[in-house]
Amino acid sequence: MNMQTLISTHRNLPQSLNNSVFVDRGRQFVDRMKWDLCVTPQGYEIDEYDDDDSTYLMVHRFGRHMGSCRVRPTTSNTMITDHFLQYFPDACDFLRMQKRRIYELTRFCRAQDISVEESKVMLKHLAVLLDGYRDRNRLTGFVAVVFPKVARFLDSIGVRYILLSKSTMDGNPVYMICITHAVKVDDAPTRTASVATLPVRRLCELAA
Repeated sequence: MNMQTLISTHRNLPQSLNNSVFVDRGRQFVDRMKWDLCVTPQGYEIDEYDDDDSTYLMVHRFGRHMGSCRVRPTTSNTMITDHFLQYFPDACDFLRMQKRRIYELTRFCRAQDISVEESKVMLKHLAVLLDGYRDRNRLTGFVAVVFPKVARFLDSIGVRYILLSKSTMDGNPVYMICITHAVKVDDAPTRTASVATLPVRRLCELAA
């Protein structure tokens, strides 16, 4: 199943991908998940973090968007610091100590009309992109806010992460995690550790 990968800033995205990724985000987050987000008349879901500080990791097939995510240095303004940090006080020390070594990961999006098999291939490509980006930039990992079902899905495909904190938003349970390895490592535990059981300095050692 032939797919290609791309790492790009917003301004350097090819026009076909620039169109399809933001339309797919609108379909996924607004139409299907019913999130209260702004959509342009063209159907694009674009927010204030789609600027020059963000980088897009994409999987596509000959210019057709298959799946993607957005990563952003935490030295810049982020969704976590601007909107979510108050819900996760347990994670503040870790975020502060690792600030120059972690990026925020948001807007994971899958094209609406791809098959289950295509999704599996896309996820493998995206995992390789994430780990390669982490290594090239000498990062600890990628911080994300996810629902428990997303964490369980990450468990099922072998993604390794640190569970930094648990909270509730709008009555729904949410986790803050730090993804340290996206490519499955055989016979390795998925959830590395939890803030609830280890001091933050030990967590930083585990994430190194």
